[in-house]
Amino acid sequence: MHARILQVRVRSESRLLAAVSFLIVAVALVAAIAQPGCGLWQENVSAEHHDTAEQIEPMLEQAGFERLPADTAAKRSELASLEPLKLIRTHDPKRGTLYWYADPYVCGCMYAGNEAARQRYHEIRQTQQATNQMKAEKVLNTEAWDQVGEAPEINMFNPVFSP
Repeated sequence: MHARILQVRVRSESRLLAAVSFLIVAVALVAAIAQPGCGLWQENVSAEHHDTAEQIEPMLEQAGFERLPADTAAKRSELASLEPLKLIRTHDPKRGTLYWYADPYVCGCMYAGNEAARQRYHEIRQTQQATNQMKAEKVLNTEAWDQVGEAPEINMFNPVFSP
């Protein structure tokens, strides 16, 4: 009888070991499959942040914003406290209204400007958007004319054609 109990115990332990081994392999497999996907998502987000920063930062500098590198612990803490890639308005009792732009992704810096710099930035941005829109419309118009040039010619004096 003791042999039978030992035999049942050995079978149940071997089944338990097989189940645990299966779970370990399954978790490892899921982790191996999911990791590259997460990396691709992070690369896409990073590329998006990079593109946004590269478009906005030259306009900020042109508008008169001052670039402040986060090269000390206090500045890095300030950079981390600001919402990234957004123009944030603050009020300082001594200096009045200030605008901040934090970029922890590309330059690891902040941009600071006053109301006049913010207004110039918005003017530059509107001009840039209008220019981009005109370029896009020009491309669409060029493509439309190219398609018209490829259309078959219709002879309105052909007796088969009746308007």
